[in-house]
Amino acid sequence: VLTACLSSGPTSKKLDFRHTSRSSGDMIDELGRAILNLCNVVPKGFVVFLPSYKYESQVFQRWRSTGLLSQIGKKKSVHREPKNSR
Repeated sequence: VLTACLSSGPTSKKLDFRHTSRSSGDMIDELGRAILNLCNVVPKGFVVFLPSYKYESQVFQRWRSTGLLSQIGKKKSVHREPKNSR
């Protein structure tokens, strides 16, 4: 198991997930690009933790609308934890 924290994304944009900036399209896109890049170097799977189900839904919808989700899905299986799981 390897744990990593990224301070910047693939376009050198600072990853800032404070509540005031995490919802911007640019920040969500940069996160998606970072994950897409990780898909190319991580041989098996990995887990991405987000701070809330609401934010996870926002990220998922943004990636779906921009095509990033489809690109990630071509590299790795994408699974979402249901909100009511225990």
